[in-house]
Formats: sequence, structure tokens, C-alpha cells
Amino acid sequence: LFQTDRIGNVSSAFYHCHCRPASTMRNNNAPKNLDMLEVLDDIIASARKNGYEKKYEKELQNMVLEHILITSINRVAQQQHPEKEEVIRKMREYVMTRYPDFRNSDAFREMARNRRIIASLNARGLHRFSRFLLSVTNRVK
Repeated sequence: LFQTDRIGNVSSAFYHCHCRPASTMRNNNAPKNLDMLEVLDDIIASARKNGYEKKYEKELQNMVLEHILITSINRVAQQQHPEKEEVIRKMREYVMTRYPDFRNSDAFREMARNRRIIASLNARGLHRFSRFLLSVTNRVK
């Protein structure tokens, strides 16, 4: 994707996701979610190696913020695994080490307001409150 000159998107769905109970997305293995940090490191390293890190800086940062501060932390926060708090701490540390001023970035400012709130809460270690807000929102819907 880094090397293409055009990328498009289609709003229609063309696949059906089958999530097994033991999948990474649904299991209770909190430490397994740390694999996402390695994947993100590999993507960023590839962008750096091929000279695309500056060109796609906002997109790379958005990917980290979305996948770690919003999606992964909220997924792990729902689990009952005894190491979940340590995993969440490592995820927060990952983001804050790489993007300590993320709140001032274009990637953050361009997120929807509700996503900025969740990301900010999770970055501050307030994932329990974040989960509460999300559950209330889901009930209202």
C-alpha cells in the first residue's frame, strides 16, 4: 500500500467475518493482544525502511491510536484475564512513548469527537470509565 499512487474504498461489504470463540478478537488471553504492538512496529519499520514514514505519518499515527487506544484496550478491558491490567499498561506505554503529544496531532484532531474522548480516557488509564461510557452508549442505541 505504501508504494501505490492511488487507493480507493468501497462502502459495500464483500465478506462475512466468522469470529470463532477462541479468536484473538474474542478470547480471554489478554497477553495475546500484545501481538498487535509487534505488528504495528513491523508496519512502521517497513514505512521507515522504504522512505514512507514522513509521507504517511498521520495515517500511521491514526492506525496506532485507533488500534491500541480505542480498539485493543477496550477489548482487553472486557476480559477476565489476571494480566489484563498489565497488558493495558503496556499498550498505553506503547502509544505514549511513540506519540506523547498525540492530542495535538492532526490524526487525533480528525477523529470523531466520541473516539477522541475514548482515546483520551484510555491514554490516561481510565479504561473502566471508557468501557462504562461505551456500554451506556450501546444501551441507548
